[in-house]
Amino acid sequence: MSEIQASETIHERRITWSLMATVVIFVLLMSCIVLWVTISLIQEERGETSLTTPTGLLTSMTPDLSTITPTDLPRLTPTPQSEIMAKPVLNEATWTPVPGPKRYVRFLYWKVIPNKIKLGECIQLTWETEYAASLKLYRNGELYVDKAPAETTLQDCPDRPGYAVYRLVAWNKAGESNWVELQVKVVENH
Repeated sequence: MSEIQASETIHERRITWSLMATVVIFVLLMSCIVLWVTISLIQEERGETSLTTPTGLLTSMTPDLSTITPTDLPRLTPTPQSEIMAKPVLNEATWTPVPGPKRYVRFLYWKVIPNKIKLGECIQLTWETEYAASLKLYRNGELYVDKAPAETTLQDCPDRPGYAVYRLVAWNKAGESNWVELQVKVVENH
């Protein structure tokens, strides 16, 4: 089977070479940093002067790297920890609440089907809210559903002719409220 290769464009080749050059430069810089740190540690252990001047430039006092042996590398030796005995300082702490972004209750959906019925028939109330910590549904001013969910559909069958007024009240975590209201006309059967 023969392989089909897509030819690279000049632009793609330039990008590839640019990326390769960037990687090579990065590796070289990291190698220089590792070498500089190693030399600095060796000089520090020997008590020699630093490789940097007050202007931050390298001096000409670089050691001959061919004379460095693994025993010249610094060794970490643990130092005994002294025990500090002190009484803790206790300050009266005050708690300051940091308010987050306000999340006002939003009603994304609020609908009743149908909005006109005969006595004995039922309706469906559907709603969806956002940022509501608690919800209550009232019918004709009386609590109908306590601790209602943030989104649901429920059925109700009004038992009196006239208007059934439904009010959905929602509170956010800060205690701020918002409400929506719908009414359904309930007519007597003739």
